[in-house]
Amino acid sequence: MIGTAGGAIAGQVARLGDPNSYLAMAGGIAIAALLGLLVLWRAKPSFADLGFRRPIALRQALWFLPLVAEVALIPVFTGVTVTPVAVAIFASVALAAAFSEEIWYRGIVLALLRHKGTRFAVAASSAMFAALHLTNLFGGKSIEYASLQFLFAGLFGFVAAEIVALTGSLWPVIAWHFGHDFFSYIGGDDLSTAGLVSVGIGSAILLGYAVWLWRQLPETAC
Repeated sequence: MIGTAGGAIAGQVARLGDPNSYLAMAGGIAIAALLGLLVLWRAKPSFADLGFRRPIALRQALWFLPLVAEVALIPVFTGVTVTPVAVAIFASVALAAAFSEEIWYRGIVLALLRHKGTRFAVAASSAMFAALHLTNLFGGKSIEYASLQFLFAGLFGFVAAEIVALTGSLWPVIAWHFGHDFFSYIGGDDLSTAGLVSVGIGSAILLGYAVWLWRQLPETAC
């Protein structure tokens, strides 16, 4: 679960001056991803069964166009506010966090809960994902920031779990997770007016997408 440290790391990079320390933290997140892969490898299902395969049901998932729109909004509103060195650091952090968190939450946790029903698994795994993001309070974030991230993480996790349940693949959500985190980080990752507008519009898109995907999901256990 080290991957959730990515948000706390991002909030500090622009203020502290040792890039190597953040690369080391990104390495720690990558280790969490590798531990997740080890868990998957030791499990009875194959990697393909747990999400490392080509997605299906693309039409039902609307070809992931709402995800593309949500990510594209971020740089439009926030731009780039960090140095080129920080951009490279954020790319490594975002990539490591995307793999780590998706492997654990949409790969392992979602699979463990699926016997209780697909919709239950989606809701429960997203609630756990949201709750863990409250750890950003320990990274120096304000209550307002942590509360907003808690709500958005819940919505993000809900949509991501729906996509994996529907398409059978982790690859689309890994790509989305990376794009969202990367552009958020280089745009400042704060509560600026531009950032809040981006989050508001993006959340509206994701909420509509979540409702659409929910209707595509089976109600029975898998």
